[in-house]
Amino acid sequence: MSLGNGRKNTWFKFRNQNLAIFMRDVGFDISVYARYSSKVKSEAKRLAIRKAINSLKSEFYDKTSCELKDIKRGVYVIRLSDNMSMQYRGGHIPVIYIGQGNVEKRIRNHYEGKLFDFMLSLNGMNFDFYICEPWKSHYRGADFHKQVEYTMISDFEDKYQGISEGHCFPLISTLGFKSPVFRRAALSVKRGSMTLELRKMK
Repeated sequence: MSLGNGRKNTWFKFRNQNLAIFMRDVGFDISVYARYSSKVKSEAKRLAIRKAINSLKSEFYDKTSCELKDIKRGVYVIRLSDNMSMQYRGGHIPVIYIGQGNVEKRIRNHYEGKLFDFMLSLNGMNFDFYICEPWKSHYRGADFHKQVEYTMISDFEDKYQGISEGHCFPLISTLGFKSPVFRRAALSVKRGSMTLELRKMK
């Protein structure tokens, strides 16, 4: 079941998700991943992602007594942990993605795509996931999470302006990992004190 109305509009925070630890737990070493054969890389990636998703599912259930797979109209934010931040044109902020939909499926897709490569490029860095199930009375339930995501992305675009002209969204929203812009952005990660002020939903 999804979250009850009393727990909707609450941001649940899952801190310090670490690809190096997930990979170690399934018997591989992220520090030598580049030297693995293609077959071993594929297996290491598959098992590490499964471990990461299972860990997030377990943490989510411990905090909410609900299954992550049941949050089909959620909003989520992927961030750098430990006071690390990305350099965007409008300033530093930890956010690298804002999304909505079936949260478990969407985060799994991120891992299988750009997120795994980005985590790999920042060997050992922690990441945070913020997850919410938005709800508002007298609003079409199928659409409200989309409105919340749109508002958050619009706020981000207005204030932080992305990493380059034409790339105004959080880092992994639109760029392929092989993009030179993406690689330059990955090098701009720095320690800072700025955090995302998540919008309070009424």
